[in-house]
Amino acid sequence: MKNKQKFNVLIIISSLLFSVFLCEIIASKIFRIPSFYELELRYKIDGVKTFATGFYQKSNNFPIESKKNIDVIFEDALYYPFPSRVETDSLGYRNPEGHNKNAKTLIVGDSVVFGYGLPNSEIISSILESESGENVYNLSVSGWGPASYMKAVSDYSKDNAFSNLIII
Repeated sequence: MKNKQKFNVLIIISSLLFSVFLCEIIASKIFRIPSFYELELRYKIDGVKTFATGFYQKSNNFPIESKKNIDVIFEDALYYPFPSRVETDSLGYRNPEGHNKNAKTLIVGDSVVFGYGLPNSEIISSILESESGENVYNLSVSGWGPASYMKAVSDYSKDNAFSNLIII
């Protein structure tokens, strides 16, 4: 009797594993849903696939979040499958170098304001600058929230003056 129960448990476990495997195949081949492994390897930095942890953690593998003076070609195969160039200044934000010294307006936010997946010319601070004719400094990082915004504004205002603050 015990052998029969062990055999039944083994059959159930095997069936579940086969079902998971079959679902993975159906999801990837028929519905084009990426596997968990493909999701982990979805980032490319300068054309090299990497296990990037995202914008939320500081990582040597993911050189964008608040990293100073970077110039990389970034691609997220899942959400933004086209390469975009990301450049940061000496403060680690997405602005032309030296731009912080004469910016009248600060804009603070998360990935939307950072311009995740967009070239520098298409991020909101660049568009505001071209429309208004005033220098706009972008203090945004993907994954940030209100506490991070205020800390960034506080740190920035120690050495730089500004007239307007936009929080998105």
